[in-house]
Amino acid sequence: MSQSSPSNAPDATTTISVKSLAAVIACVTVFAASSTLTFPLISLLLEQAGESGIRIGINTAMAAFGMLLFAQISPAIMRRVGVAPFLMACLFVTGATLLLMKAMPDYLTWLGLRFVLGAAGAGMFLATEFWIAAKSPPDKRGRIAALYAMTLSLGYALGPSILATVGSAGWAPFLIAVGLCAVATIPLAIAWREAPAASGGGASRPPLKFFLTDPAVVWGIVLFGVIEFGAMALTPVWGVRLGMLESSAVALTIVLALGNLLFQPCVGWAADRYPVRPLLLTCAAASVLVAVLMPALSQSYVALSALFFLWGGMAAGLYTVGLAAMGGRYSGAELASANAALVMGYAVGALIGPTMVGGAMDVIGPHGLAAVLGGSSLIYCGLVLWRLQRG
Repeated sequence: MSQSSPSNAPDATTTISVKSLAAVIACVTVFAASSTLTFPLISLLLEQAGESGIRIGINTAMAAFGMLLFAQISPAIMRRVGVAPFLMACLFVTGATLLLMKAMPDYLTWLGLRFVLGAAGAGMFLATEFWIAAKSPPDKRGRIAALYAMTLSLGYALGPSILATVGSAGWAPFLIAVGLCAVATIPLAIAWREAPAASGGGASRPPLKFFLTDPAVVWGIVLFGVIEFGAMALTPVWGVRLGMLESSAVALTIVLALGNLLFQPCVGWAADRYPVRPLLLTCAAASVLVAVLMPALSQSYVALSALFFLWGGMAAGLYTVGLAAMGGRYSGAELASANAALVMGYAVGALIGPTMVGGAMDVIGPHGLAAVLGGSSLIYCGLVLWRLQRG
C-alpha cells in the first residue's frame, strides 16, 4: 500500500475535544440510525405490498447509489463551505427526506427519495470520518476510530430497535428519525468553530485512485458495505421466509449491530499495535465462517444470534482498521479524498450487496443471503492474501 510522505502525516500534537466528539457522535448516530431504520422498514413495507426480492434490493440500493455519486463531489463541497455547515445541511436534508418518504409511499417516488437520503448520508459519513481522523492523536488513532465505529454501531442498533418497538405502521418510526436529526444539530452548533479545515496537508486527488493505491483498505470497506447493507436490508425478509416472526427477524439485525458495537474496543486496540492486512484478513475469514454455518444453524435462534453477533463485530472490524489506517497515512485535502474513497467503497458495497442478496434469494431461496455474503468475503480474503504475498 502507498504511504503518504512525512510532511503529510498528521501532527503528533493533534487533539480532539469533548465538544468535537459530541458533535461527531451525534451526527454519525443520525446517519446510522436513519439508515438501519429505513432499510428494514422500507423492505418490510415493500414485502407487505407484494414486491419481489430483487425489487426490494433495487430500492435499497438507490440509497447506496446516492452515496456513491455524492461521495465523489463531497470533498470539494466540504472544502468550499466548511465541515460544520456541510454537516448541518446534510442533517436538514435527511430529516426532510424522511418526512417526504412517509407522505409519498410510492415505489418509484421512494427510488428518488432514497437516492437523496443516501447522498445526505454520504455527506454525514464523509464529514464525520474526516473530523475524527483529522483530530485523532497518532498514538490513539485506532482506539478513537474504534469509538467512532462503536458510535456507528450504536446508531445501527438504534434504528432496528426503534422499528421493533413502534412497528412498521404509521408515522411513528419516521417522526422519531426526524427528531434524531433535530437533536443532532445542538452539539454540532456547540462545536461549530472546532471543525477541522478540509484543506492543506498535500494535494487533493480523485477518490477513485485510492481503490488502486490502498486496495486492501478500500475493498475491505466495500466488503463491510456488502455485509452491512445486505444483512440489514434483507435479514428481516430472510427470517420471515424461514418462518420467523417479523419481530424475531428484525431482532437479528439488532444483534448484528450489537456485535459491531461491542467488538470495536478490542479491534481498535489491535489496530494501534498490529499490521493492517493480517487484521483485515482475520475479519474477512470470520465472515466466511459465519456464512458457511448459517444454513446449518438456521433452525436454532440462539445459535443464529451468536453467529450474527460475531458477524457484526468482525464486519465492523474491517471499517475500524481501515479508518485508522487512512488517518495514519494522509492529512488535510488528501485525507478528505481518502475518506471520500472509504465512503465510496462503503457505497459500492451497499449498492451491490442488497441487489445481489435479493436476487440470490429469489433464485436459490432464503439462503442466498449467506451464499452472497460468504462468497464476497472469500473473494476479499484472496485479495488480501495476494497483497500480503506482494509485500
